[in-house]
Amino acid sequence: MRNRTSHHHNDAEAGNTGCRWILCFLLAGLTACVMLSGCGTPRVYRDEAFRPDTPYSKRINGGEIVCTSVRRALLNQGYVVEAPTETGVLNVTKAFQRDDEMVTLRVQTTCMDNQDGSHTVYASAQQEISELQPIKQPLGLTIGPVGGITLPSGSARIPVTVKRETVQDPDFYARLYKHIQQLVDEARKR
Repeated sequence: MRNRTSHHHNDAEAGNTGCRWILCFLLAGLTACVMLSGCGTPRVYRDEAFRPDTPYSKRINGGEIVCTSVRRALLNQGYVVEAPTETGVLNVTKAFQRDDEMVTLRVQTTCMDNQDGSHTVYASAQQEISELQPIKQPLGLTIGPVGGITLPSGSARIPVTVKRETVQDPDFYARLYKHIQQLVDEARKR
């Protein structure tokens, strides 16, 4: 009988182990489904229409002076040029601060020759908003072999990004292109 009981006990354990594996498999599958579904995050790319009438590009007549004018248009408005990238691509930033909110505007432009005396300027701006948020700074104190204690000593405020998005305002881009065109026209008069 002992062997039978022991045998049944082993069968029960094997059955439980099989159930555990099935349960683990189902939980892993459920986890994968949740992760792949994006936890309910809206899929904004589904609304991406790729229309030709966006504010992100403008054809400007003026030859090679167009690309130089793009750089000048941004520099004379206080933008800082980031590390150089490939030819024709310009990355710039400008920072603003209001009370506890910091806004960084990043603009990337690409200037492409159309082989007809004109260039197309592509521009895309991204606005990043950060807020100063407090963090507690502990003070650690060690007393010889007795040990250590940690006491709160104050707090600091650090910037934390709360929002980042592409600037979609057509007026922003229209003002940029208008300024570039003004600089092109001025350069032509010289």
